[in-house]
Amino acid sequence: MKHTPFHGWGVVDARTQAAIGAGHPEWAELHISWTGAGAAESVTYFTGKPCKHGHVAPRYSNGGRCADCAVMQVPA
Repeated sequence: MKHTPFHGWGVVDARTQAAIGAGHPEWAELHISWTGAGAAESVTYFTGKPCKHGHVAPRYSNGGRCADCAVMQVPA
């Protein structure tokens, strides 16, 4: 089991709730924007917002494409 940082008693932001709802609470530990991910040389970031196809998944920092769309090869 992976340790998650303490965020207070019952205080969970919408981004963390989206990660938990998607079944991947570890996504909440990713950077929140592509600028933060790019500065840290991270490949992915997580906003918690659905892409235009409705996927709630991490996005790639080079172009912002949703990871689920990239796997499914949905045209941009």
